[in-house]
Amino acid sequence: MPNSIYLGVVFNPDELHGHVHQTTVEDIAVDFNTDVGPTQAKGSSISTISMILEKPPVVFPPQSSLHSYIPAHISSAPDVGNNIPPLSAWQSLWSAWDLVTLRMIPSQMLLQKPIDLRHKCLFYIGHIPTFLDMLISKAINQPTPTEPAYFWDIFERGIDPSVDDPDHCHNHSLVPTTDADWPSLTTIIGFRDRVRERLGRLYDELDIGFTPPPFEVLARQWEVQWQNRSITTIEFGPTEVVLGMDDIDILEHTYGWDNESPARTVHVMPFRAEWRPVSCGEFERFWRDSNGKIALPASWILSSSGEISVRSLYGPVPLALAHTWPVQASYEALEAYARSKGGRIPNEAELRVILDYLNDDESFAYDGGANVGWRNWHPVCPTAGLTSPTLSSVSSPKDKSGKGHNGGIWEWTSTAFVSHEGFVGTSLFTGYSEDFWDGKHMVVLGGSYATLPRLTGRKTIRNFWQYNYPYAWVGARVVYDV
Repeated sequence: MPNSIYLGVVFNPDELHGHVHQTTVEDIAVDFNTDVGPTQAKGSSISTISMILEKPPVVFPPQSSLHSYIPAHISSAPDVGNNIPPLSAWQSLWSAWDLVTLRMIPSQMLLQKPIDLRHKCLFYIGHIPTFLDMLISKAINQPTPTEPAYFWDIFERGIDPSVDDPDHCHNHSLVPTTDADWPSLTTIIGFRDRVRERLGRLYDELDIGFTPPPFEVLARQWEVQWQNRSITTIEFGPTEVVLGMDDIDILEHTYGWDNESPARTVHVMPFRAEWRPVSCGEFERFWRDSNGKIALPASWILSSSGEISVRSLYGPVPLALAHTWPVQASYEALEAYARSKGGRIPNEAELRVILDYLNDDESFAYDGGANVGWRNWHPVCPTAGLTSPTLSSVSSPKDKSGKGHNGGIWEWTSTAFVSHEGFVGTSLFTGYSEDFWDGKHMVVLGGSYATLPRLTGRKTIRNFWQYNYPYAWVGARVVYDV
């Protein structure tokens, strides 16, 4: 399990005066680790102050500090930015992935299917290096696979079968039908290492360890944040928003999935939106009032005594401690909640307007503390809406009132994942989008606590899930027509 390091600090404020107080606390954090952040700050008594500093087990570097490898012939392009990741970015990505797949999944589960609509766990350990190997081969025009070559046949594409009819599924790789026919974990790891060597480096494993966060202490801080808001909604529009970007594979000056292009302008009518996504506590009341008509979210556990816990990578967290977290549930469940409130789930353009306002600069992105990139290994209480906005907040780009993150989840939209004007499928991953234009997949935006900062920082990124798929780390906020 991930191992966070915690440092407790207790000091007497009477001994610290003015700016010396602030400087002392910052120096403690800097001396401990520059990636350490205050997990909790509170007055334990009138005369003392305590603080817990946390160093997460996986930390991505600030996006502003990354230097891309950009070929000279395109380095002057105005829209290049940090487009090509440095090797350190690959290492950060692999560190997180290996920690999850090789340290947190028991070996006896590798040939099991914890989710009935997905492959066995072992498939995904082989899928990532296989797909990387195929793209490297295509990019350098060397079609010979890394051995064993047959991995390209079984690990290329996963599955996303229909929730209503699991026998109906898109085109995918044919995997072994018996446990004995699957390659061993040792064989897959050897293949993985050879693929990584193609990028010019080796992988250093993380230390084994497990230190669960102090959820009881954190919950007190989240409760204060949850109560600290004077208004619950904000109005937007009428306005126009640009969705997507202009990316052509052959130019190779930037990268986006095919469904992100081309850029298109959409007019948005006036609407009113909740500052924060639906919380676990709010959804619990709705779920209990439904008297069984609404299914329990797959991200929850219901005990025999009727108590609810929220699933996390550290194990179940009592709802009493996690009630401020954004709930993770299917679109159909959250759409029913929105209707019960007299509202609805926003469409893609509306949610883009909301997110652009709440996260309009680095102060509210990964570099500013947003709960993405494994900053926490669980959702947290959203920070959006903590300060009271003014009537001119939306129209004033310098006004930061109420801005903040959503707690660390993707967000559903009411926009079906279908083709749009000007769409051109990518040659890098045939069928990436078209295979899922089935009327069942909905567009989701943003990113979860497990999403790479490079993705959450790209406003054009679009994900998609089936509306009744219960396992996605996706929530929703409610909007109202004006």
